[in-house]
Amino acid sequence: MAHIQFAPFSSVVDPGFWHKLTEKKLNEYGLDDSERLIHGIFSDGNAPGMPPQLNLDYLAFNSQFNPPSQSFPAYGILHNTNTLESFKEKDKKLLLANAGEELWKDFQSGVFLQEPEKLCRFLLLTFADLKKYHFYYWFAFPALKFPERSTLTEEPAMLENIYSPEKLTSLISAYHSFQTDRPNYATCFLIQEDGDNFTFYEFAQLDILISKRNVIVGVCDPSSLDSYPGWPVRNLISFLTYKYTGVVKSIKVLCVRNRTHDGVKHFGKSVLLTVDIPALNKNIADVPECVGWEKNERQKLGPRMVNLSNTMDPVRLAESAVDLNLKLMRWRLLPDLRLEKFASTKCLILGSGTLGCNVARLLMSWGIRHITMVDNSKVSFSNPVRQTLFTFEHCLEGGQPKAQAAASSLRTIFPGMFINPSCPECPYRNILRIPDASAIM
Repeated sequence: MAHIQFAPFSSVVDPGFWHKLTEKKLNEYGLDDSERLIHGIFSDGNAPGMPPQLNLDYLAFNSQFNPPSQSFPAYGILHNTNTLESFKEKDKKLLLANAGEELWKDFQSGVFLQEPEKLCRFLLLTFADLKKYHFYYWFAFPALKFPERSTLTEEPAMLENIYSPEKLTSLISAYHSFQTDRPNYATCFLIQEDGDNFTFYEFAQLDILISKRNVIVGVCDPSSLDSYPGWPVRNLISFLTYKYTGVVKSIKVLCVRNRTHDGVKHFGKSVLLTVDIPALNKNIADVPECVGWEKNERQKLGPRMVNLSNTMDPVRLAESAVDLNLKLMRWRLLPDLRLEKFASTKCLILGSGTLGCNVARLLMSWGIRHITMVDNSKVSFSNPVRQTLFTFEHCLEGGQPKAQAAASSLRTIFPGMFINPSCPECPYRNILRIPDASAIM
């Protein structure tokens, strides 16, 4: 009997996911590194030669997750660490073992009969360096080695080689009628074959229909390889083996590949497997070994890193870095500090001398973005050594107006500042005027 080999997922992360993670980290998670529920999607219509792909985008964090039409959900757990050292030191074996234990418990409870889509799971370990916009990550797609090696009683068969075109058309029609009547496409289902006709049933009716010879277990398969089903098929076969060991000797599994060619759907590349169900002891004390860490771009087990700094607006990068510094301080020292009050406050500074320059920089460091600078004098050569917003160039050609020079320097330091320079003459009323010295004489 031939062993079944499975094509692992290849992760594809949209930049929108990292932007959303940044937003969540700054505004919601803080230093809390608790695990979070996220979602991904895969498709059963990958083009020939494409690896099975699991996609994540900015919608991955939505609590109410509805995958797009003709896509299927994958349920994930995000472990976002606070430091690169924590990311490196995280016990990867323990993470995967815990995921395998949860999978095994769900095998035992039979929850997959009602929610077969939850057979497709993943872990995502991350560290987000929000000052550099470097994101370190490592995916795992947990799969139990139960049995140790899955085997076939017959060679895998492509439907285009065993079904007539008319029969394939009948299958496609029944499939789409079944899926379009549902709010979301089903990942797994049952197919009853009667000559050239097919009837689809919910996966929950597995116990009722499994003993019938003309019933096939269907699963939407992201693989495009002729003889190798994708990763979702692996956990399905493990679950079927656990549930029906000693009950049936084999089960037919149809790996549905819903491709489009010239605008026409066809199932010809779908693969029919006849899976051996060995007699095993499923009441074992130890959870079967769990595998599934993804290989990196060098085809070795290890994390990946994506650098998004070149794709980001530099002003937004600066804003994010400034906000991160303040929020780190709040998270660690002053949890009740309301930074949003600072950001919405508008300040007026009268005078752009030594005190005014330093106050402006201090306000900027605390997240205040709106400042009006008032001063009608000009920068002199004695100013730059004491007044931190001025340089030698500001003194040339008679000196630039202080308010305008200070505003320009603040924007140079941080482009996210909104500075309004003003150079009015401020009258001083009811001020005692000292007589001219010659008059005293």
